[in-house]
Amino acid sequence: MDPFTATLLLLAVAGTGQAIGGYLQYQAYQDAADVERARAAHDAQVAQQQAKQEALNRRTAEAEEIRQARRRRATIEAIYARSGVLLTGTPSEWLVEQAGVDAWNREQGNLASRQTQTGLLDQARMIEWKGRQRARAYRQQGTAALIGGFTDMAGLGAQAGMAAVW
Repeated sequence: MDPFTATLLLLAVAGTGQAIGGYLQYQAYQDAADVERARAAHDAQVAQQQAKQEALNRRTAEAEEIRQARRRRATIEAIYARSGVLLTGTPSEWLVEQAGVDAWNREQGNLASRQTQTGLLDQARMIEWKGRQRARAYRQQGTAALIGGFTDMAGLGAQAGMAAVW
């Protein structure tokens, strides 16, 4: 085989290798983008589930707080009834005041729970957004790698053409 043909053959093999390398990089970035998108979707789903669990926990806690407030009131009324005191005037005012305190405490617990839920849902949206951005970056890197592989192959082809002219 003459040196010219051998050079062309070598450049063709090298160019094909560049193109294949670019394609393999492209595929790796596409796979990374898919993994990133799936990870973000999973993490966002976990945060959404945490928000739902927080709401459920708060409803359960509020029901328990109401039950305890009723029990406290019943206990207080029973103590007064056994001693023969009527629940008018000051004792009654104490019960009304305690009911207001109990309601305020429940509302504060509900507010804190809503804030936690909102934070978790915001976190879920941010996780999804970041995942989409990382996936987009991987896809762009993959496209650049693919184009780079073909550009390298074309460059080697141009070198072979120049070698043929000389």
